[in-house]
Amino acid sequence: ATGRDVAASRNASGAGGDTVFEVTSGPIAATALADRPAWQRSGVHLSPLPSSSRLWSSSNEGAFAALQADGTISSWGDPSMGGTGAPTGSGYTQIFSTRESFLALKADGSLVSWGNSRSGGNIVASEPGITQIYSNVGVFVALKSDGSLRAWGEPYLGVIGVPPGTGFTTVVANSQSFAALTADGSIRAWGDAYSGGSGAPTQAGFTKIYSNGNGAFAALST
Repeated sequence: ATGRDVAASRNASGAGGDTVFEVTSGPIAATALADRPAWQRSGVHLSPLPSSSRLWSSSNEGAFAALQADGTISSWGDPSMGGTGAPTGSGYTQIFSTRESFLALKADGSLVSWGNSRSGGNIVASEPGITQIYSNVGVFVALKSDGSLRAWGEPYLGVIGVPPGTGFTTVVANSQSFAALTADGSIRAWGDAYSGGSGAPTQAGFTKIYSNGNGAFAALST
């Protein structure tokens, strides 16, 4: 079910008349964030989800994860894809996903992931200074405040070949590779060679990188 299907079927309200303000959909289910307990539709079944005030939700190929207002996390769906095993404790600020796993980040740079270990679901690390997390189907990449990069997950989809050094300003992902832009407008790409992980332009002066999501990048220059 798509987010539109679910919202339309409930007149843009959740179970019990809750006002929906965000819908997150995966390939096999959809869930809505509401001002009261949210709900899930999988096929034709509606079932209640853990109730609390939700700030953030994320989905992958078979599961959902929700960030609560107190920084705790609940997850549901396929256990092998992160539907169970969410970290305990509080203080988490954001959730990210690959195809079959989730990663939760705290403000101090502590991060933990769960789900399929082949898709990055076995990370416990502390990386102070993380400014953003990016992901493809099997890898999480962290951009730090000094412009350096760290990567975790499937080696050949973006862990092997992650560029060393500092000065990176942003990262763009497609399904199986990454491209990073540096302060001087040069580009470094890595990951699956057939999906844009090689062949990046060698000159500088680029201002933005785009991805089609499947296997290619394009760069805009001044």
